[in-house]
Amino acid sequence: MQLPDAKSKSYTERLLDDYEAAGGWINRKVFGLSSFPAMGYGAIAKSAIPSDTPLFHVPLGMVLSPQSSDLKAKLSAEEWESLGTGWSPLILTMMWESSKGPASAWNYYLESMPTEFDTPMLWEPEHLAELAGTDVAKRIGREEAESEYTNLIQPILKAHSDLFPANSPHFDLTAFHLHGSRILSRSFMVPATIFNVEYQREKDDGDTDDGADDLMTVMIPMADMLNAAYHSDNARLFDDDDDASQLRPRHLGPGFTMVSTKEVKQNEQIFNTYSSPPNSELLRKYGHVDVLALDNDILSCLDDEWIGGWPYGNPGDEVELDGNLVVEAFQNLGGSSNVDVEERVNYWLDDGQEDAFYLTLADSLDRGLIAFARILLYDNEWLRFKEKGKLPVATVDKTVHAILNGAIERRLSFYKTDLQSDLELLKQGSMSLRARAAAIVRVGEKRILLRTMRAIGSAAQTAEALSKKRDLDGQKDPAQKRRKG
Repeated sequence: MQLPDAKSKSYTERLLDDYEAAGGWINRKVFGLSSFPAMGYGAIAKSAIPSDTPLFHVPLGMVLSPQSSDLKAKLSAEEWESLGTGWSPLILTMMWESSKGPASAWNYYLESMPTEFDTPMLWEPEHLAELAGTDVAKRIGREEAESEYTNLIQPILKAHSDLFPANSPHFDLTAFHLHGSRILSRSFMVPATIFNVEYQREKDDGDTDDGADDLMTVMIPMADMLNAAYHSDNARLFDDDDDASQLRPRHLGPGFTMVSTKEVKQNEQIFNTYSSPPNSELLRKYGHVDVLALDNDILSCLDDEWIGGWPYGNPGDEVELDGNLVVEAFQNLGGSSNVDVEERVNYWLDDGQEDAFYLTLADSLDRGLIAFARILLYDNEWLRFKEKGKLPVATVDKTVHAILNGAIERRLSFYKTDLQSDLELLKQGSMSLRARAAAIVRVGEKRILLRTMRAIGSAAQTAEALSKKRDLDGQKDPAQKRRKG
């Protein structure tokens, strides 16, 4: 990621000054900006910050969105609706505001944003090949993004050459990718009701129309300067509907307020981290990965050969196991020909259950994954779920073990390398940053898959031992049982 060319101090001070000049408020006594190794610019505590301290406030009028720009008024309602409810309206808005230069109310903000990114969306094919099999690979969506530009944005550009000059670099595919990358790494999802607009997201089958989940993607100046890192959350952005809104200075109007959620020591970085993102998401969104020394609790879950002399990674890593792989494993193991798999899968989804399962290094197995396998396998448990809505008990017997093992083995087959090869690459260290990041993602995912296979096997052994014990108890002499009674 490359930020505008400027000396660190002058860049950060100018950004803070411009932000205040645009109408924002900053708690200058405690909040500042600084450069951090491998993370670019971020927020820093200039002095010790107690919990529940307002750090800065962003008035609604400073938020960059399709609703706050004048572009929407220059297009017909039909043209605007043709952009859909994805990112295209916001990308076109950012293109438009960038083209206006100093005349844009967000010129200071747009000029402060990174001008280059190193996310997989922009990688060459030979580097993308390093991500084969990972969760990153199927989520990049470059072809889909460029199709949006061609089919949604270009028709409007061509219809309004007075607004969007054909030879302007602000409206070409490169600019489209630039703003898309900015949105991917720096945007916020906020309730549409905050802006008093009716906003309908694209709905999947089964989604409700109660409006509770109607969110819109916006760009919030200053809020996007805070970095994210595993288990490093110490600040949070609150809107006026949050209880924490009362913490903002009373003279400030409606908007968003960044508030410390715990004590931050002087010179510590201020993070706004939602959940604990896995490396696959960090790489996809930001172009970097987290590499931490794994603690003993995690290392104890891994075989020595899985650690391979490289005891590092991201404790928040996860791997998606698609439900179709479980179905495939069921069928490959000779699942009953009388089973209407499609009916069971559709009923599972209609009940609001997941179509994919997320595996982690946590001790517990995904109960939904086990229940899904049992619904495919056992007619009585399927009927109980269908008629009473009750999920099976998450017991792993030999057959469930075989199916889940088959699904995970299939998932492992998606990679072009094995774990030991990846570990050797990381220990050697002589590789490009992209290759290293991809190898780190692969290692994290493979460790989880292998660890889950072992955990499923252990669960099956435990279930079998309990079953044998029950059988033995049932075979005891009835008279002996009476004497014990």
